[in-house]
Amino acid sequence: MTVNKRPNPIDSHVGNRVRMQRILLKMSQEKLGEALGITFQQVQKYEKGVNRISASRLQQIAQFLNVPPSFFFRMRRTVRLPPRLPEVSRISRLLNMLWIFSPPLRACS
Repeated sequence: MTVNKRPNPIDSHVGNRVRMQRILLKMSQEKLGEALGITFQQVQKYEKGVNRISASRLQQIAQFLNVPPSFFFRMRRTVRLPPRLPEVSRISRLLNMLWIFSPPLRACS
């Protein structure tokens, strides 16, 4: 039986959001740890997703960082664009070349 040593992606995401908000507020891990009654090492583990944050602890962190608990679960939306077609790429390069070498067109933009 193998043990998975990597943090759960959701735990990592929540930890990253904690870190992001803490840094945004220019707060040290030590200060956050003191406010929560834990060591800065524990804050590090939370931020890396190594240790899971309980619901009650997450509520404390949210209050101290002045954000709602839902803040930690917001995911960044990624948009996947279709691959560029070769014709579009060639047309785009041609238009760029026209723009570079055509002074009247540059003056209008």
